[in-house]
Amino acid sequence: MRTLGYAEMADFLDRKTTLAEARDLAALHTLQFAKRQKTWFNGAGNVDRAIHWISPTTDSIDILSALATTLQSTPTSPTKTDKCVTLL
Repeated sequence: MRTLGYAEMADFLDRKTTLAEARDLAALHTLQFAKRQKTWFNGAGNVDRAIHWISPTTDSIDILSALATTLQSTPTSPTKTDKCVTLL
């Protein structure tokens, strides 16, 4: 399983590591995962992975309007021509 902390606790329960070692490894792996997430969210210079953050308090009409604007301004590639989104 790839759940954070699961493998470390399994190793502890199998007596392969101590509780302190399992805790330290879980913390290390969690920090490594967070760094990978941050890198992915930042896009690492890749425009295709641009993320448009929306506040959870934003009105749904405003969200749809922003989505429509983004979709209209985003160039489509030949491989995506069969997919179309229409907002009314």
